[in-house]
Amino acid sequence: MEKMKKSKLNTILTILIVLYLIVSAVLIISRDHFILGTAYSILKISIVVVGFGSLALMWKRKIMRFLIIALLLAIGGEWLWNVYKSQNLKDFAGSYEVSFMTYNVYFKNDYPEQVIANIKMANPKILMMQEVTTKWSGILHEEIGRNYKYKEEFLNNGTHGIAVYSKYPISNVRYLNNANDLPYAQIFDVKIASKRIQIVNTHLASPAVAVENRDQFFELISSNQSVRKSQLETITKLILQNESKFDAQLLIGDLNTVKHEPIFRDLKLHWVNLFDKKGSDSGWNFPNSRNSVPFLTLDYMLMRGKVKPISIEVMEGGSSDHLAIEGTMAF
Repeated sequence: MEKMKKSKLNTILTILIVLYLIVSAVLIISRDHFILGTAYSILKISIVVVGFGSLALMWKRKIMRFLIIALLLAIGGEWLWNVYKSQNLKDFAGSYEVSFMTYNVYFKNDYPEQVIANIKMANPKILMMQEVTTKWSGILHEEIGRNYKYKEEFLNNGTHGIAVYSKYPISNVRYLNNANDLPYAQIFDVKIASKRIQIVNTHLASPAVAVENRDQFFELISSNQSVRKSQLETITKLILQNESKFDAQLLIGDLNTVKHEPIFRDLKLHWVNLFDKKGSDSGWNFPNSRNSVPFLTLDYMLMRGKVKPISIEVMEGGSSDHLAIEGTMAF
C-alpha cells in the first residue's frame, strides 16, 4: 500500500515537472511575443527557482535531469546574451549637471494648478510634456513661460500635444508622425556649454483603447504593441544614424510601455535606463488617481553616449493620471 502511494506520488510529480518543462520551453521560444514574452519576463525568476527544485527531485532520472539542465542553461544563456548586447554608456566623467523633467500633464486635467506647482517645485532646466492642449499652453505660458526662454510646442486638444520648455537653446526641431499625421515624437538638439545633445521627447501609441474595449482587448493590445514597436524602431534607427554628430542622445517621455515587455528588453540594446543606474524606488508612476496607487512604469529617461547618470525619482502628487519623473545627468 505504501509503495502504491509513493509510486502514484512520483507519477503525479513527474507529470507536473513535464508540464513545467513544456510551458517553460514555450515561453522561452515565444519570448518575442507580446503576451507570452511579457509572461516569460515576469515569471523568469520563478521558472529558475522551480527548475532547481525539479532538478533536485529528478536528479536520478537521466532524461529528466538532462531536460531540466538544458532548460536552465537556455534561460542563463539568454540572460547573458542580453547583458552582453545591452547598451553601455561611454566612459565619461561628466562635469556639467542638467536637470530634466518629463510630465504627461493629461489633456482632460481639471486641476492644472497642481501640475504647475510640481513643475515650479522641480524647476528643471529642460521640461518635456505630453498631452499639451491649447488650454494647457496658455496656462504654461502664463505660469512658467518667463522661466524658459526657449520652447517648442505642437498643440492638440486630444492626446497628441507635445512640448519642450528649455533654459538652453534648442534647434533643428522636427516631428515623427503616426498614420493619422499626429506626432509621437518631438526631436530637437540642445547646446549645453560645448556639448551637443540630441533629445527625443516622445509619447508612443496609447493602449487605452484596448482597456476601454475589453471585448476586443487582446486584438487591440496586440495591435498597439506592434505600433509602439514600429515607433521605437523608427526612433532608434534615426538616433543611430546621427550618433556621430552628438556627444549624447536622450529618449525621454511617455513610452506607454512596461519594463517586462519584449520591446523594452530590445530597447535596452541601444539605450540605458537612468532608473536602472540611479533609481532608489519602484519607479512606478501610473495610474495616479484617487482609486489606485501607481503600479506601472510608463515614463522613462533613457540615455546613450557620453553622459553620466546622477539621479532620478518619481515626483509625488499632481492632478495628472501620470506622476512626473525628474532626473539629473551630467555632460
